[in-house]
Amino acid sequence: MRKKIFYTLIGILYCTLSFGQSSSLRFQKSYGGEEAEIPHSIISLPDSGYVVVGSTRSYGPGNVNVYIFRTNKYGDTLWTKVLGNGGENAYCVRLTNDQKLIVASTESMLFGRGATLLKLDLNGSLIWSQSYGSNSSDFIYDLKVTEDNGFIAIGNSVNATAPLSDIFIMKTDSSGNLEWGKHYGGEKSEYGESILEIPGNGYIAIGATNSYNGLETNPYDGMLLRINNNGDTTWSKRYSKIPYSVTGNKIHLLNNGDFLISGGVTNETDSYNDFFLARTDSTGQIIWSKQYSKYGPEVTANIIHTNDEGCLIAGYTTSVNETDSDIYLIQTNNIGDTLWTKGLGGLSYDLAKDIISTHNGFAILSQSSSFNGTGFNSDSDVGIMLIDSMGNGSCYYRPLDTMTISSLSVMVYNFSPTIESYCIQESISPPITFGGTVVNWCDFTVNTSNVQFNENENYVFPNPFSFGTTLKINENLKNATLIIYNTLGEKIMTLEN
Repeated sequence: MRKKIFYTLIGILYCTLSFGQSSSLRFQKSYGGEEAEIPHSIISLPDSGYVVVGSTRSYGPGNVNVYIFRTNKYGDTLWTKVLGNGGENAYCVRLTNDQKLIVASTESMLFGRGATLLKLDLNGSLIWSQSYGSNSSDFIYDLKVTEDNGFIAIGNSVNATAPLSDIFIMKTDSSGNLEWGKHYGGEKSEYGESILEIPGNGYIAIGATNSYNGLETNPYDGMLLRINNNGDTTWSKRYSKIPYSVTGNKIHLLNNGDFLISGGVTNETDSYNDFFLARTDSTGQIIWSKQYSKYGPEVTANIIHTNDEGCLIAGYTTSVNETDSDIYLIQTNNIGDTLWTKGLGGLSYDLAKDIISTHNGFAILSQSSSFNGTGFNSDSDVGIMLIDSMGNGSCYYRPLDTMTISSLSVMVYNFSPTIESYCIQESISPPITFGGTVVNWCDFTVNTSNVQFNENENYVFPNPFSFGTTLKINENLKNATLIIYNTLGEKIMTLEN
C-alpha cells in the first residue's frame, strides 16, 4: 500500500523529508536567479549535506556579491546568504576544526583591502570578517585549515613594486589575526592557485610564472614553491615546455611524500589548452607527466587522489560537441593512464568548477547555463551533480570519442623569486541578504508520470515545486517529518505522521 499526500501551494517551495532509514538518492540540481551565478568551491558536511560558495548577480546590493548556500543530502536548500556591498566573489570554503565555515573571498577596494576571510556558523550567521592586503588588488583563490587551527591562504596581488602581479600567501591564527603575509614574484606575472600544509614542516604552493624563461612571447611556466612556517622559501621549481605554456592549479600530497599536480599545457598542433597531470618527488623532481588532449580546449578544475592510487580529473572541454563546453571526467591509474572518461552536460555550456569525494562517489560543482530556468545562455547557475565511483548517476551524458594521452617532457629549473613582506589587516562588516531558486535537471519539465517509484523507498516529487508535489512513503515507515521551505529558506510548514 502507498500513502500519498498532495499539497497545492503558491510560489516555489522546497521540501525535506526525514525518516529513519538510509537512501541512495542522487540528484542533479541548479541554484540561482534570473542573472548569472558562478560557483567556485563545495564541501560536504558531517550530515552529508553540502555548502557552496561563489558569486551572484541576481541578488544583493551590488553588481556582484558573495553567494553562499547550504543544502541537505538531497540537495534541498536549508539557507542562502548573499554578502557584500558589490564587487565581491567567494573562491573557497572549508570546514574548521570547531565545525564552522571559513570562506575566502575578494572584495571591492572601496570597502576593504581586497582579500577577505569570513567565518560563519553552520546556520549561515557571520561570526567575524577580516580584510587583508596591500594598497592595490589582492585575491585569495585557495585556503586550508592548518594544524594549529589557523588558516593559510594563497592568491595573487597587483602591487606597487611589480608591474603586473605577484603570488600572495598569508597565514592567520584561528581568529583571523594576521601572522604574516608575503608576495613572491619577478619582473613579470606570477599567480598562485593552490596551497597545502606539509604536516609539521611548512607548506607547498602551486601556480605559474612568466618572469624567468627570458622569452618576449611571455609563455608561462608551472611553478612549485616550498616554504617554511614563516613563509621563507626552502626551494622553488618551475616547469617549462618552451615555447609553449605550462600552468599549475592543484596539488595533492601523497602518502609517501610525493606530490600529484595538475594544470594546463599548450597543444603544439592547435595552440589550445590541454589537461596536464604529473607526479613529482618530495623535492619537486618529475617522476612522470602526462598530457590529455582532444581537438578543443580543455581546462582542469580539480583533481582527487582516489583509493586505488589513481586520480580523477574534473574539468571542461568544447571537444564533446564542438560548440558549448561540457563537464569532462578522466579517471586514471597510478601512472596517469586513463581507466575511463565521461562527458556530462546539456544543450548549453556546463563547466566543472570543483569536485569532492562523497561516501559513495563524487559531487561535481558546475557553472551551468543548460538548466538555469531562464533559457538564456548568459544566465549561468550553480549546479550540483552526484555521481558514483564510476561516474554514473547523471541524466545528461554526452557522447565521447578517444582522448589522446601522451607522455609530456618538461624541463625543471630552480629559481629564486623575490619576496616582499607587506600586508595590512582591517575588520569589515559586509551587509547580508539572501535569495535563490532551485531547478531539478532531470525533472526539468516537472512531469510526475515518467517517474518510477521503488516500493521500498520514499520520495517527495517534484522537489522543488511551484504548485504541487506528491509525497510517497512506505507503509511501514514511522516517525516521518515533512518540512516545507519557501525561496528564502524560511520554514513555512511541518507535517509529521
